[in-house]
Amino acid sequence: MDSDLEHTPVLGWQQAVEWQYETARAILKQSLEVQRAGVDSWLNATKSVVPSESPQREQLRRLEWGYDIWEETLLNILIHLDDAISEEGIDLRQLQMICLHAMDDAFSEVASRPVFAEDMNDTLEEQLTEQRQLNQLRRDVLHALNLPTDRSLEEVGKWLLQMEARQKKIEEKLDAILEAADIEGEEQFKVIE
Repeated sequence: MDSDLEHTPVLGWQQAVEWQYETARAILKQSLEVQRAGVDSWLNATKSVVPSESPQREQLRRLEWGYDIWEETLLNILIHLDDAISEEGIDLRQLQMICLHAMDDAFSEVASRPVFAEDMNDTLEEQLTEQRQLNQLRRDVLHALNLPTDRSLEEVGKWLLQMEARQKKIEEKLDAILEAADIEGEEQFKVIE
């Protein structure tokens, strides 16, 4: 008995799959065209109201640029979509790789722009500034409540380490004195008392 099941192809199945695929492709293309028209109309209307040298105008340019990259990414996926389709159906692993490569290309495009590096630098600087302010606020609150801060604990830790080192030196000197006096065992305790 053969373990491979044989299926007879359903008449019209291949045509139905092809029709669904072509319909989905056409709908996606039309959707992109409608979205592009909507974004362009919105940008044109907004640009007519926003002064040319305002920060909002720069944000509009970035928004338009971001949409262009997003649209290019989807078109790139559409172009390579045929690579994931075979007579057996859609190879989901191949489709996933197509999408990942398209998104990787888009991210590379975004990350290669100087404006991205500037924005990332500004964002990081803002976060570090906020973190410093929060740390200072935390220290101020702890100080007002007469509780130790991280700096206070560090100072106490350093002091304890110094005390431990001094104690060790004193013990070493004491051992040397006792050894020089040639006192052993119980006699050591009598001298200490």
